Amino acid sequence: MKTSIDTIAAFTAASIWADGVYDEAEKIAVEEVAESLELDLVQFQDSVEQQLSKIQKLDEDDVCEYLRNAANDVDDEEIGIIFEAAMQILITDNKLSCSEVDNLLFIAEVLGIEDSMAVMLLADLVRSEPELELSFED
Repeated sequence: MKTSIDTIAAFTAASIWADGVYDEAEKIAVEEVAESLELDLVQFQDSVEQQLSKIQKLDEDDVCEYLRNAANDVDDEEIGIIFEAAMQILITDNKLSCSEVDNLLFIAEVLGIEDSMAVMLLADLVRSEPELELSFED
């Protein structure tokens, strides 16, 4: 990966922040992301926790700015990988809510992914996860 561990951790932490809880399922998903991207597990876990600590102190507008800044450090060839990792983190609880979709669309926007492509990638993920429950309430 050309994108730094801290930048990947920033998007991972923002995805965790979406529901406000860093639970066991998300910790397992962080391990899976580290493994799939061939990142040093301990370093990635530490970075995710540091980034999460930063995000939790921010209001929503500041989180948006935080992600815009992080997006500048994502290698162009790895944008899709970062977005896919964010999607995986958001569905670890086997639920997908409207606010989580809003967060994903914002992540796609700052990464430069067109809304239509982001929706298609999400639809493909939903199709491949038969146990995923869609929640139209937040």
